[in-house]
Amino acid sequence: TTTAQPIGIKAISFLPRFILQYEKNGYFLQTQTGADFRLSPTGLVSLHWIIRTGYSTGKIYADVMFEFFRSINAGVDNSVTGGEGASWGRIGGTFYVQLNKSFGVFTGVAYNVSGRNIGLAGRVTAGLVYRWDRRPTTP
Repeated sequence: TTTAQPIGIKAISFLPRFILQYEKNGYFLQTQTGADFRLSPTGLVSLHWIIRTGYSTGKIYADVMFEFFRSINAGVDNSVTGGEGASWGRIGGTFYVQLNKSFGVFTGVAYNVSGRNIGLAGRVTAGLVYRWDRRPTTP
């Protein structure tokens, strides 16, 4: 990186999570919450919460989500380092389709709809998934 203080440099972190999910007939509702404890190089505590809903079968997956992140440390307003004083609200979604027994493809979008010390930016993702079946074969 080329900044003086890149996010995560020499960071030692502990990220406990609590996840709760309800499923019925392929539809699901999931919530994930926790606290992020960065221990080094400086102490930082933040709260993290995601709620996600969608539909999944053996061959397709689709979801929409809302993510909330808030740093407990007040921090100073800056546009370079993020971290201290950062907070954001993000919306997004993912779509996956299985192509055959071994491969699938996915695409996703997300956008920071609000925030402090974070850019109000969007992202688009795409990828290829390889499913590695390591089950032993029977003769």
